[in-house]
Amino acid sequence: MKRLITHKFLGTTILLATAAIGITATATENNVNREQISVPHPVTIDETQIANQADQRVAKRISVLAERLSKVNEALDLIDRWNDPNIIGTGLQQLKLLADQSVPEAQIELAQLFLKGLPGHVSADPELAFNYFDLAARAGSVKADLQCSIMLMHGVGIKQDVNAGLLRLQKQSNSGNVAAQERLGQFLLDGIPNALSSNPEWAFKLFNEAAENGSTTAALQVAYMEIYGLGTPPTPKKGIRAANQLATNGSNGALLLLSEVYKSGVGDQINADLSRAHELALQALRAGSIPAVGFVTQMLLHHHSTEHDVTRALSVLQLAGEKGSAAAFFALGEIYEKGIAGHTAKDPASAYQYFSKATTLNHQQAKIKIASMLFEGKGTDSNPKIAVDMLTQMAASGDPEAKLMLSHLRAFNVDETAVRHSSTEKLTVANNSMISDALINLGDLHVTGRVSTDNGEIAYRYYADLLEDDDYFLSIVEPKLLVVLDESGSNPSNVEAAKRAYLKAADIGNPDGYLRLADLLQDSNGDTSVDKVAHEFLTKAVALGSQDAKLKLALTLIASNENPTNTETGFAKLEALAAVGHSTSQYELGRFLLPKSNSAVASDAKRAFTLFQLAAKDGHSAARLASLRMQIYGTGIPPNPSVGLSNLLKLIDKGSAEAMTLMGKIYAEGIPGHFPPNSSLSFYHYVRAANIGNTNATIQVAKMLVLGAGGPQDVALGVTLLKQLGDQGDLSGYTELAKLYEAGVPDAIPRDTAQAYTYFSKAAESGEPRATLKVALMQLETAGPVANQEVGLATLSELAAMGNATASLRLAEFYTGEVGLNSAPDLAQSFHFFTLAAKAGSDRAAIRMAEMLLTGNGTPQNIDRGLSLLEQFDEEGSAEAAYLLGKFYAGEGGLNSTPDMPLSFQYYAKAANAGSGSATIRMAEMLVLGEGTARDIDSGITLLKQAGQAGNASAYLILGDIFARGLSGKLDIPAAFSAYETAANNGSIDALVRLADIYKYGLLSTTNKTRSYNYLKTAAVSGNDYALYMLGRGLVDRDFGSMGTIKQGIDLLTEADHRNVPDASVRLAMLDKGWHPERFEATSKIGRLKELAAQGNVAAGLRIVEAYRDGFELRKNGITGQDLNKARTELLALSDQIEPIESEVQSLLIDLKVARKSEYPHIYKRVKSLPATKRPGALRQVLRVNPNAFIYLLQLQLSENGIYEGSANGLMTKKTIESIKAHCDSLNAQKFCRRGPLSPQVYTLLFYSF
Repeated sequence: MKRLITHKFLGTTILLATAAIGITATATENNVNREQISVPHPVTIDETQIANQADQRVAKRISVLAERLSKVNEALDLIDRWNDPNIIGTGLQQLKLLADQSVPEAQIELAQLFLKGLPGHVSADPELAFNYFDLAARAGSVKADLQCSIMLMHGVGIKQDVNAGLLRLQKQSNSGNVAAQERLGQFLLDGIPNALSSNPEWAFKLFNEAAENGSTTAALQVAYMEIYGLGTPPTPKKGIRAANQLATNGSNGALLLLSEVYKSGVGDQINADLSRAHELALQALRAGSIPAVGFVTQMLLHHHSTEHDVTRALSVLQLAGEKGSAAAFFALGEIYEKGIAGHTAKDPASAYQYFSKATTLNHQQAKIKIASMLFEGKGTDSNPKIAVDMLTQMAASGDPEAKLMLSHLRAFNVDETAVRHSSTEKLTVANNSMISDALINLGDLHVTGRVSTDNGEIAYRYYADLLEDDDYFLSIVEPKLLVVLDESGSNPSNVEAAKRAYLKAADIGNPDGYLRLADLLQDSNGDTSVDKVAHEFLTKAVALGSQDAKLKLALTLIASNENPTNTETGFAKLEALAAVGHSTSQYELGRFLLPKSNSAVASDAKRAFTLFQLAAKDGHSAARLASLRMQIYGTGIPPNPSVGLSNLLKLIDKGSAEAMTLMGKIYAEGIPGHFPPNSSLSFYHYVRAANIGNTNATIQVAKMLVLGAGGPQDVALGVTLLKQLGDQGDLSGYTELAKLYEAGVPDAIPRDTAQAYTYFSKAAESGEPRATLKVALMQLETAGPVANQEVGLATLSELAAMGNATASLRLAEFYTGEVGLNSAPDLAQSFHFFTLAAKAGSDRAAIRMAEMLLTGNGTPQNIDRGLSLLEQFDEEGSAEAAYLLGKFYAGEGGLNSTPDMPLSFQYYAKAANAGSGSATIRMAEMLVLGEGTARDIDSGITLLKQAGQAGNASAYLILGDIFARGLSGKLDIPAAFSAYETAANNGSIDALVRLADIYKYGLLSTTNKTRSYNYLKTAAVSGNDYALYMLGRGLVDRDFGSMGTIKQGIDLLTEADHRNVPDASVRLAMLDKGWHPERFEATSKIGRLKELAAQGNVAAGLRIVEAYRDGFELRKNGITGQDLNKARTELLALSDQIEPIESEVQSLLIDLKVARKSEYPHIYKRVKSLPATKRPGALRQVLRVNPNAFIYLLQLQLSENGIYEGSANGLMTKKTIESIKAHCDSLNAQKFCRRGPLSPQVYTLLFYSF
């Protein structure tokens, strides 16, 4: 049969006949059989012609199809053509057998039967219908797939999921399916309240495509949209020409469209012509158009009509009814029920007669009318018993309106002997639980802003009046939608209205009312007085027998970790609830017992697993999934992925969206030893879960669409899915969309901080706590229009006071200057907030506290307490704590003046094993250098390569350094270049600086100043402030030849200075008069350096030490010679600002200025005592301060290496040159060393030989 697509315009419903599949319309004619989705029977196939085809496999497939269809048709014949119940039953059994044998045609037919039902034989079961359609769709049926899409869109037989429906429809539409193009276009044109916004432009495009593919229905929609300017500029005359052509070709829908146009006119282009409108509608009616019945009726009831029009219309309707049109008789019933002003008076008796005639033709709405009139005694004698019998029969066959009426009647104990409604009668409320549940629902709607204040007030008064036994019989007979959901979702949350509804529900004995009230208060502001009231509400809920309230009280006590007694009591209560079989308590207790749950009880994974299994047996789905996760991943128990996955698949077969989502995650990540990641299968499972309403899965589908992972990339659809989630009240849609805009997606979504802020704000305005936090962080940490440091600080401070660990942590980092635009770091405040965050459960904050205790930054130094904290976290397996202990014992970061390299290596190894990438790199370096452990170059390089392959760009950077410096046993600049390139491609900006150096010094072949400049420029543009400084300094020093100008270099140095790069400030201070910026008050270079040093610039302080040490560099600007005493004084003044190792290097350099040759061996020992990573930098400065001393130290080192055989004298003798050449040969760096023993490249090699 043909389905009906409805679309409203100009206040009138126009019904357009179409062959598209649908689910909303019901058959109104008793002579209409199955929908067009079914296979027409009988089917005939020319076997002879097939046999003559060359491809016998194709012939066999067609033969099988013919046999399959023949069996389906045989079953349908039994169902359709016999009245004998036994024969019908046989047909149904055959059809089900074929469906269970995976015959898609049978599955489709069976689905149709379950969708509608077959009175006396098959009860309507939309859920089962969807399952059969879905099975046929998976087998490749396009029609079944389309039906599934529509059912998803409407929420029939499955939870409504517009996003999943759209996804399927769009896929079908893109493949050229005309019916899908029509359906998708209609959905986009109409929209779906609270689910899908209208998109006329996209709809117009789809209808055009379908029309070009031969669809008359789509062509009619195009004409309609052109007439009224929907999705396209209005062109009424063009649209009317197209409609006239369609009408000429036999389209009744086109006649009705033209009737609508002439009934009201179109602006100033088409004048109204009621007579012509009447004629067109009647012409469609005479041609057998069912929708025309409604058209004619509406025109008679609501528009001025002449006597001639009325008489003719009534005559045509009467004739249509007599020809078997139930709709025509129903229309006549409505006309006589309401009357036609000036023509026909209200006539209930005639109305009843016509509704009765429509009823005999199986018109469902007519049956509802008859039941209502029997109740009220309108147009007939009152007979409630017959009315109830009618409604019961209709409800049994699945009629939703009959079910609704019947449920209301039963809920309110309507006496079937009552004859008619009387204003003095009172109805008794027999079931308060129904009303209290309604009140709970109303409160939830107020909280989420999905109901307006006015509609909410009407609903509340309705429920309250029912409790007071007021008379609402009329509302029972004609149920009204009292709670009207807001389609825009823009209502503010009305907490006070929600509280009133919850309290009313609680007053009549519903403990959930008290639970909701407690939740509202506990989510407020952390006020202890408010918490006390919340506790009282929970206690009242407990008194009403609520186990859930007992659980909340227990969890509240556990959360108050400031009081160990409360925590202990809370766990005791939780244990008691779990012991009596409360599944949610078993689940919660299991979560606390999981490893790394940060709870006050010792972890016990085995018991957690047992608790999850107990809760799962009681139907707790989250516990079931938790136990499967533990089995699959081996969390605290021996892994058993095979059993876990097998059980997970069983849940998936039962339709568990959560299980599908978990399977999507498993395929996304893979399971080592079982199967690798598979994005396509991951996408498949996420889509399945999204199709049945799982929000997390929908988010994953959207993100994968944006990225093009697991399937074709569709950025627009991915963004739309997330936006629709947010619009429908699921704020995670907004937050995920905000994250995409915040980070950006290459070639898909550009980074857009303003858009990210907009969507985070949308979620925050609706009360999403994580979004509130994020908005505050963006206000605090982001530059530009979203920045609002004052508001951000205030919000974060409030959240920190309420125990939000993240807020406290970020405030702490703000006050250290790590995040945000804080021009005045306050380490004391930072330590305070790290302490708050640690108390709120942040291990990271506690570790930062320990680090500050070690250094004495922001708090009095307490090395013992700092080490104690780090050791405590190290024992608990913290990689970060072990890493910091490694740094401490290596003497890095100024934490320890007496390094213990073997102990440092142990801690780095421990941190690396716990997953620290930084520790892995440091451990690898120590292996290569033989620092704190036996030298093992191969193992070190292997570790670095593994870390690099795991995505750690720094590993490739260090690997490049090893190859570039010959630390692997040979110099390998090409390998270094390759490693640096890989690091750069993985996001390492430092690698770009290294590549610039390779071209600057010509380490590959010859120098290439242009490439060097371009690499530094790329690094600077990418945000590397040091590269910005190097670029500026290079331009000032003319290192790049003709590239750029000195003025540009100074501008770049100035920008780096503004970004607090100390070396940039120093370089500006050292510019000759006339070049340096006006920021300096001093005129001399030494004066400018002292100005910087007074501002805390350590680089400037070290430059002053250097100036007094070397003297000659600043002779023209205030220093006339060396002054080593002043150099030592200046160095001492810096001791609190620099690491002890740096202090030792500077002291060594000062000593070298006056050291005798006899003291060089002692200098050599001092250099060798430095950490291996610090020696090259120190030696570079030794060469500059005292070249002869450097040669002497080099001779000692090469002699120790067995290469130099002469005496150490500090002179570049022939033997010394030969030993340098031998060192180059040992590193396979002959080509590199051809530039001579005094070249910078060779010196760099020699620095790393120590």
